[in-house]
Amino acid sequence: MRLRLNKIIFLLLLFNFSEEVFSGIEDQYKQQQKFKCTSENAQFKGGSKEFPSRFCVTAGVFIEYWNPRLQYNWSDFSTGNVNKEIKYIPLSGSPSIEIHKIEGDQFVKYSCKSDTNPDNYNCNSLVRKEILGIRR
Repeated sequence: MRLRLNKIIFLLLLFNFSEEVFSGIEDQYKQQQKFKCTSENAQFKGGSKEFPSRFCVTAGVFIEYWNPRLQYNWSDFSTGNVNKEIKYIPLSGSPSIEIHKIEGDQFVKYSCKSDTNPDNYNCNSLVRKEILGIRR
């Protein structure tokens, strides 16, 4: 009888807290709101003197800002996921695989050319590592 009562209490607690455990996208939104990322407070800087860029990384997503020749206002240039391997076939060019990561004080991208076969989507070239930014 006591064991059955413990199971019932456990199930009630499990259902009571399940919304918090599996909220996923809502948690990411809340995390993004804690750190409102802008070009001014971006954690990483990169690019060149002519084409500087800055990167914000928060809640598994990055935003790249850039300001060509520092003549214009900073604007969104690209966005993507961090620590998630992306496989894609562009409209022109070769199929590719890439992943963005933070490694110490560096924001990096690993990429390679790949096969077009969706069942065997592996690198068929050397993997390239590009340092996109250094922590500010």
